[in-house]
Amino acid sequence: MSVPSSNNSNGASTDASSRERVISQMLFREVNERMRWLHTELEHTSELQIICECRNRGCLEPVCLSTASYDAIRRIPTHFIVKAGHEMPDGERVAGTFNGYVVAEKIGREAVTAVRFDPRKRSPSRESAPA
Repeated sequence: MSVPSSNNSNGASTDASSRERVISQMLFREVNERMRWLHTELEHTSELQIICECRNRGCLEPVCLSTASYDAIRRIPTHFIVKAGHEMPDGERVAGTFNGYVVAEKIGREAVTAVRFDPRKRSPSRESAPA
């Protein structure tokens, strides 16, 4: 996944570490989409356990939620699921707080990038195997 460099209001290139954090979040979102698919394929009825989608590349904290909640959050491509306390004030805002996790909504350029690389926009059918 390649995210182009963007400019801030001063015309300077976006900081590389900021791009890396956004890419990391999108990668974990993709991994979680595959975990959701497997959860359905294996006909699990328990809560879905996913990986925190925060900006910390080293974070592998588990987040548990119902599949219905997961699917509702995923309907909005700017929403990311992060462990409570892992949200960041720059580039996102808290859209909802739940038991053990927060829905972080991307804003500004990060929102545009999140929509552009939304895995559900690329695959019209959630019934087919992930690519």
